[in-house]
Amino acid sequence: MALIVCSIGIAPKPSSAASYETWSSRGVKHLAYSKNILYWSTTSTKIKKANADQTRSGLFIVNLGAKKITSLSTSTKIVYNFKNEFLAGAEIGGVTLGWADTIIDQVKAYRSGSRSWRFDI
Repeated sequence: MALIVCSIGIAPKPSSAASYETWSSRGVKHLAYSKNILYWSTTSTKIKKANADQTRSGLFIVNLGAKKITSLSTSTKIVYNFKNEFLAGAEIGGVTLGWADTIIDQVKAYRSGSRSWRFDI
């Protein structure tokens, strides 16, 4: 009985375009959990497109959206702020009984695919 090992390597096709994803999360799943996600695609010279998304889990979290900060963004860097509200208590008839804390996290994403997060800005 002979053991035959075969290995095939396929080189990636050279391309100047790439797609990237980064995310941050906060909280405890099923209680108050939020995930902030940024997808972006690039060419060899600039960021072509970016999309932001937020997911949540639990009753004590509200995703308040993501906003591109155009004053800090360039053709090779994009900056997004993600806003989340963590709740303890309840909102009845527009009146909040308890405590709410709004948190803003910021991501800077670059054409090279690198990224950096700042929390509680």
